[in-house]
Amino acid sequence: MTQPRRGRRRRTVAIATAASLSVLLSPLLATPATADPTPPTAAVPVIDTAAFADPPSAVRPMFRWWMPLAYTEDSVLREQLDQIAASGAGGVEVAPFIVAGEGNQSNAFLAEYGWGTPAWAHKMEVITEKAAELGLIVDQNLGPHYPPTVPTLNSFNQPEAEQQLVFGWSAHAAGEAVTGALPSPLTAPPSVATKLAEGATSGQTALTVASLGGFAIGDVVTLGAEGTSETVTVTAVGDRLGATGMLTVTPISGDHAVDAPLVNVAETTRLRTVIAQCEAECAPGSEGPAALVPGSIADVTDKVVDGQLDYTFPADGARWVIIDFQQTASGLVGQRGGYTATQPNYVVDHLGRGGVDIQADFWDENILTDAVKANLDKVGGGAIFEDSLELGESQKWTWSFLDQFEERRGYDATEVLPALAGIGIQGSHEAAFEIGEVGEKAREDYRETVSDLFVDEYVTPMQSWAQTHGLDFRVQAYGLPTSTSHASSASGIPEGESLNFGSPNPLGAEQNYRVVSGGAHLAGKDTVSVECCAVFFGGYRSGMAGPNIGGQFSDSGEGSVLGGKYSQGLLDSVYKSYAGGVNQLVWHGFAYPDAPAGVGTAGRDGGTWPGYQPWDIFGALNVNDVFGPRQANWEDMTGVNDALARTQYVLREGQAKLDLGVYYEDLGLKGSSVSGQQAEQHMLGTDSATSSAGYTYDYFAPQFLAEEGLAADADGGLFGDRSAYKAVVLNEQRTISLDGARSLRNLAKQGLRVYVVGQAPSELTGAEPGAEELATVVAELLAQPSVTQLGTEAELPSALSSDSIAPAVSPSDQGSALGFVRRAAEGVTYDFVYNRSGEAVQQSLTLAGTGRPYQLDPWSGEVTPVGEFTQDGDSVTVSVDVAAHDTAIFALVDDDGSAVHAVSSDADVLAPAADGSISVRATGDGTFGTEFSDGSSTTTDVTGLAAPQGLSTWSLAAQTWGPAPDATGMTASKTEKVDQPAIDITADADGKLPSWREVTGEVDLSNASGLGTYSTTVTLPEAWTESDGAYLSLGDVLDTAQVWVNGVQVVVNQADRARIDLGHQLEPGENRIEVRVATTMFNAVKATGDSNYQTAEQQRTGLMGPVTLTPYRDTVAFEAPTATATPQPTGEPQPTSTDGTGTTAPTSAPGNGGSGSGNGDSDAGGQDGDLATTGVDGSLAGFLALLGVALAGTGAAFLIRKRRGRVTSE
Repeated sequence: MTQPRRGRRRRTVAIATAASLSVLLSPLLATPATADPTPPTAAVPVIDTAAFADPPSAVRPMFRWWMPLAYTEDSVLREQLDQIAASGAGGVEVAPFIVAGEGNQSNAFLAEYGWGTPAWAHKMEVITEKAAELGLIVDQNLGPHYPPTVPTLNSFNQPEAEQQLVFGWSAHAAGEAVTGALPSPLTAPPSVATKLAEGATSGQTALTVASLGGFAIGDVVTLGAEGTSETVTVTAVGDRLGATGMLTVTPISGDHAVDAPLVNVAETTRLRTVIAQCEAECAPGSEGPAALVPGSIADVTDKVVDGQLDYTFPADGARWVIIDFQQTASGLVGQRGGYTATQPNYVVDHLGRGGVDIQADFWDENILTDAVKANLDKVGGGAIFEDSLELGESQKWTWSFLDQFEERRGYDATEVLPALAGIGIQGSHEAAFEIGEVGEKAREDYRETVSDLFVDEYVTPMQSWAQTHGLDFRVQAYGLPTSTSHASSASGIPEGESLNFGSPNPLGAEQNYRVVSGGAHLAGKDTVSVECCAVFFGGYRSGMAGPNIGGQFSDSGEGSVLGGKYSQGLLDSVYKSYAGGVNQLVWHGFAYPDAPAGVGTAGRDGGTWPGYQPWDIFGALNVNDVFGPRQANWEDMTGVNDALARTQYVLREGQAKLDLGVYYEDLGLKGSSVSGQQAEQHMLGTDSATSSAGYTYDYFAPQFLAEEGLAADADGGLFGDRSAYKAVVLNEQRTISLDGARSLRNLAKQGLRVYVVGQAPSELTGAEPGAEELATVVAELLAQPSVTQLGTEAELPSALSSDSIAPAVSPSDQGSALGFVRRAAEGVTYDFVYNRSGEAVQQSLTLAGTGRPYQLDPWSGEVTPVGEFTQDGDSVTVSVDVAAHDTAIFALVDDDGSAVHAVSSDADVLAPAADGSISVRATGDGTFGTEFSDGSSTTTDVTGLAAPQGLSTWSLAAQTWGPAPDATGMTASKTEKVDQPAIDITADADGKLPSWREVTGEVDLSNASGLGTYSTTVTLPEAWTESDGAYLSLGDVLDTAQVWVNGVQVVVNQADRARIDLGHQLEPGENRIEVRVATTMFNAVKATGDSNYQTAEQQRTGLMGPVTLTPYRDTVAFEAPTATATPQPTGEPQPTSTDGTGTTAPTSAPGNGGSGSGNGDSDAGGQDGDLATTGVDGSLAGFLALLGVALAGTGAAFLIRKRRGRVTSE
């Protein structure tokens, strides 16, 4: 099993939520604590609040880090790593890119700065040394670009190069005698060509040629034009760095002038030559597949001599065909345009060990130096990363394919080869020939073999090699017809991506993630990562809030309301992946500051403001986004990354627990540029009845049913030690292997609950024999009392409920809005809730389990007991109010239930105060009843509360960002930041404030980007009390926002700016509210005229409102008995000022970027989780008193928000 990735924990943040202590969320601290308490044992349930507040590097987001090869400055690399660490990230993925500019793709340049050179190894030593100092994890791209290759793979005739299957055919009459050459392949083998730079004479062996690219020792090449050509063999390849190259060959026999062509055609290997009879007239070039008579196919390979066949066809029947199958290189180049001095380099074979060995050998000798390995070991390793398999269109093959096919499928492929001719990379194109009903089964077997070879001969040995260096193989295992679930289980860290997993999938983006994570869960993998959040034309347009959108040219829709077409709601894209089982974010991406300008295209790569952008393409296209100091919102990324790190911390705790496991034997993923050869209905979808009822599920591959000793769980579930499926679902599963059917039958006999939706399996996968036995086995499966067959998926939730299988999280209002993820740790169960809809969701959730519920706030780092909930034996019901495209996190912790809590209220209920008292919060005058778990009830009267008010008049002080006057060449990234004079802005009758596009006049912001500080004065009545507070709704705002009240910063959830709790900082009389908005950079970039950014329209940015202030009042509704003693934490004294209502006053909030954010040096009292208490009374009240002290000074006021209390924009 892969060891978990490790990471150095950062210095504690100055967060009073027990960043100074590890809070034991257990009610039973029966023995009074001494000054040196005994650490908790493994059996004691623990939420490590210090780790939640300040998670280690291993669970923090990472950045894909684009750099122009080794053409970088060491000092700048170190500076950028400092910036990345300060942003709250936990690591980088080093991704090399071409160096634009004249001469920078020459072999001479690349010999010095290219990938895999000593200079590149030095840069990796610099990066890993600095990263080790900062505690950052370093992953590295597998090759110079993608698909992967290495500089030593510089000829397509090398056996490690990717292979393809090609064929040629001819048609003949019955009885015809043929003698001569076999038909040439319809797909010509790849070739490379150069020309003589100097003339050559007979007997000469040293040829001066224009280029050496693609030529290698042993290649048999053709020299000369037609009529004078001859073949020679390459015996040596000279220096590749000059304007011309020297090629040594066997002596030439003739004279050849300057510019005479020299052509290298890939070698071919004959696999099989077969003859077959056509069912009707057939000829090359005719439409549709040629139908062959089953049983007529004969192997005549042994009759072929030197490519010639002498054969007479039988005299009877229709026409006959000769089909000649050959293997040759695909010729797919791993990179073009300049990455290595040995270019072109060819893509490695992904179906054979040779592709692994040539990469491993190069890395061991050239990249993983002793210094790099030592540095990586200091931070606990890292990963070698391979991007998605974008392997062209050729039909994949490998040297041992025929033998592997026979061994794995159980029959010789010779007689079905015609049905495999011309079926393309996915094995799903229309074949050139059809053989009755055998053809489709043969193609299924071909695809299965490709999948098996990719997993067994590539992914598995790549992970084994990586582990020899203490690393993981992180891979996006899709793009071929592969079982992604199976491949994910074999990798070190499986990965998905938002671009191809997004809206092109009508079943919901989470589905593909669930295929990836399903394999990871069953294989015991700790980490599932995502490449997020690329969108075409999205450069500099990304906003933190807003919806996820499609990632393709025609699928981008209108994006967010504010951002417009091609904008991307970054947090929503991330949350979608989390809902699918992901727990590690890799941002796409962070770029080196600058590089040379491109040649012939405006703004290509470097040399333009605001800096190097490797994803400016063709002078017309871009891909988002480029994070870093060039972005106005960079100051706020610390808060964003802190929040996501806390979420990922929770999503790595314990093990994933799913309600259902969906059998999934499809090869490929829906909507991710891979095979669509099998029906999509095997997936359930986010709008399915099952998902709407709250059931969680992932997809598992058939290979997991073949585990030795696999048995059903005692409760009728499966894989109880891992994913803990309560039942298995077959959703419209037409095909299944005989072994898979037997396994399910045997498990069902042991009590496994199986739900067969729609048609039961009736066909074997591939051409496997045993159709009659399959029918018997499936009948026996369906006859088991634990198996239920249903007509449609809509019937599944009620069937599950009838069998007492309830979802772990049951929503009171069923629908497709909410998605759930459950993680179970020792004594603690976590539930992640994601609102995928465009509207706020307010309802009740019933959580399976017992104990006390807590809510974990990733934006503040606070862990707070829920104030209002009900318990019903084996479940706990809480209320949830989650904004559109936002999340919530709950935890159930073992508890004896002695502490009093609210069970119902007409108002919002706050978390219990330090003394155990409970307050309610009202946002308007009225009488509010509250009932408590001890049977008591109270009535709270609220009168004189200030009315809500719109904030319509503001002063705007903008800081505009643009290219510095002297920003040219390699300093083109330099930004000039200009503080504009403050201006007054006023809302219209609807409360809307003008966006920057509408601000012209003295200060013109219509094409500007940067920072805007909005300030206003709010006057409150003298009757305002210390018990009064307020919520602030910003309405529309793009992009990130921070808020200060009377000079004190408050926590802002960037995914929900409609309900910002200002705490109790407001006072009677005048109050100053400041909102600082960081805009996207698109408008300023577009204004430069860069052709890559002219397709999309300008964005409306800034604070657009309507902005409203909604007061509330906190009133004590339950007075707790006096505790025997008040525990005190060790370390610095904690602030204890309160407003008398059980809530505490806010201070500068952590994790928001700007002032009061980041990884500060303060320990906030105590020493990293150590407690020193006296007189703890053994009840939850003692813990709450302790937690209350820890929370003092943070402004924490957790509540369950009810429908009527939410502030929304118009």
